Amino acid sequence: MEYSALDIINNFNNLKGRRAVLNKQLEDAAMYAAPAKYGTMFDCKEGSSKQEGAKERPVYIVSDFAQEAANTFTRGLFSNLFPPSVRWFSYAVGQTGDQNVPEMVKEFFSRASQRVYEVLYATNWTTEMSEVCEDAPVTGTMTLSVEFDPARLLLFKSHYISRIYCTKSADAEIDTVYEELNLTATQALNIFSLPGDKLSKKLTEDANSKETARSEKIYRIIHFVAPNRDRKFRTVERDGAVFSEPVPGPAGRRFLSYYVEIEEKSLIRQGGYDHNPYTVARIDNTIDGVYGYSPALRALRTMKLLNKVYARYIDALDGAIRPSVMVDLAAYSDLVPEFFFEPGCVNVYDSKGGKFSPPQFYVPPSNLPGGMDFIDRTRQLLDRFFFRDLFTIIQQMNEQSGRQRTAREISELVNEKNSQILPLVARFLDEMVSPVLKKVFFLLYERGFFGEPPAGLEEYLVNGKLNLQYFSPLALAAKQTRIQGTLAAIEDIAPFVQARPDILDVINFDALVRDSLDVRGANPDHINSKQAIAKIREARQQAEQQAAMQEQAMKLAGSQNLNERPADGSAAAALINGGF
Repeated sequence: MEYSALDIINNFNNLKGRRAVLNKQLEDAAMYAAPAKYGTMFDCKEGSSKQEGAKERPVYIVSDFAQEAANTFTRGLFSNLFPPSVRWFSYAVGQTGDQNVPEMVKEFFSRASQRVYEVLYATNWTTEMSEVCEDAPVTGTMTLSVEFDPARLLLFKSHYISRIYCTKSADAEIDTVYEELNLTATQALNIFSLPGDKLSKKLTEDANSKETARSEKIYRIIHFVAPNRDRKFRTVERDGAVFSEPVPGPAGRRFLSYYVEIEEKSLIRQGGYDHNPYTVARIDNTIDGVYGYSPALRALRTMKLLNKVYARYIDALDGAIRPSVMVDLAAYSDLVPEFFFEPGCVNVYDSKGGKFSPPQFYVPPSNLPGGMDFIDRTRQLLDRFFFRDLFTIIQQMNEQSGRQRTAREISELVNEKNSQILPLVARFLDEMVSPVLKKVFFLLYERGFFGEPPAGLEEYLVNGKLNLQYFSPLALAAKQTRIQGTLAAIEDIAPFVQARPDILDVINFDALVRDSLDVRGANPDHINSKQAIAKIREARQQAEQQAAMQEQAMKLAGSQNLNERPADGSAAAALINGGF
């Protein structure tokens, strides 16, 4: 399917318009939770129209509280999912212990896991993934791209949601991405310098101009990536066999790529990718299922309420510390009566020579315990939105003990504090980390980075059996939620087991044990395959049958008169005759 520059621009503008409401909410949330990164720090209001020099006060008073809560979430998520001191992930095939995987394939994946781990920390992975973790509590929608880079093998880049617009396919995977790039004319000329690139005449002239105003002029460019639904194939003959393979060039790639200049409505570059460079993930889903919902968006109403109450408290405290001054017009005949309600102002009144009492202004008390109690309770609620108490306790325990918390310890803490974070972590792993690590594997594998593959490896890769296991404490705690419901159900039915032991036949204990081993981070090499388990159980069953027969023989021998021949057809006669 071919796209024109105008098609891409119209689609982009349509998606941008449909997200206007969410964009406003994201802007408000970001101004509280991360103003330094995502927007202007302060939004000042006008001073008094009647008094010059009135001090301006920022609207976002509580941004410090929200920032610290969001930063705690970011640090806790990153440090407990990606501990650099240990290899926190591993490539595997299928579920734990489910496949009778050849030993050479196991060794290949083990070697690939270590190589990928080393490559990640030799690139900008840490920097860009930390940026993604910063986006998680604020925007809820995170985007990370990865491409092969000849200099450093891999190049990662995080993308803020204000520049990313996307749609999803029928299987709920976000596979169509529009990224808005703001480039100067000089930057655009340097980036789009490959053979076949076509910059507009106006942009090229601006880039080559000696005038800074022209060479530094900002141009808006859209990078559009979508599945190639009309992928072209060709038939080739190799070693006497006929194969079908993608045609060379963009038409044979799995994903299309277009760069479009918005102002001139011109196509700059057309290409393709075998793997979509963009991974768009949601830490929590919205009702339409395209963009995510974040802790900051959930806490937005609370942050606004806290901000308003705090502003009123500051006003009241200011009025108590700097009360208004009352001046009788009788003492200053040249002044005109005028009243101000800001703290520290001079108010002139006319008492008519002492005939009238001065106006009475209510001065609030300097100690407002009710207001501060409300503010403290609201701040605690804000901390719970960002799970600050949980991550703070984990960090303190790590510092005190000098070691990383185990999955069991973190799971117990999560259950004690707030179990809602585990679904968020599980979704983050499923939608962000796993797809990125799989792309990394194939980008390196297709270039022979892991050496000669063992025989039969392609079968596992083609059938989509490539899996990931995580060994970081928070990841294992998140996985543990899969078995908590089953364990709780077993506790509920325990009173019925004595009366009906067969009721336990409903539960697949083999699958339950495998999941338990998986979430505890057990090494797959330490777990028997299904075939090995079947052989062990068969041997045990035969041994039990032989033991039962021997026991039966002993009982029969004790019950028989050894001086007499057993009667024909009796059990003793059958035992003497070899069981026949």
